[in-house]
Amino acid sequence: MKAFTEFIGTFIFFFVISLVGNQEGPIVPLAIGGALMAMVYMGGHRSGAQYNPAVSLGLFLQRKLDGKQLAMNVIAQILGGLLAFYLGFYMTGH
Repeated sequence: MKAFTEFIGTFIFFFVISLVGNQEGPIVPLAIGGALMAMVYMGGHRSGAQYNPAVSLGLFLQRKLDGKQLAMNVIAQILGGLLAFYLGFYMTGH
């Protein structure tokens, strides 16, 4: 369940980045920050809302995450990010 939460959170966060990443203006950082904030509220109590393999590795090195959960989180985060950018590219062409 934690890895699924990481997948969904990473997917939505990166999907927003892929949709507004080629835009200009003051709303772009607000959209990205708002998406991250919403995903942290959505998954923080469930998985810790890491959404980044480097953060997961840091928690593993601090012994707050075991090896199995680290591997599952990293795989879920990478798959979520790849799927989000693929879908964003398919929708926008950028």
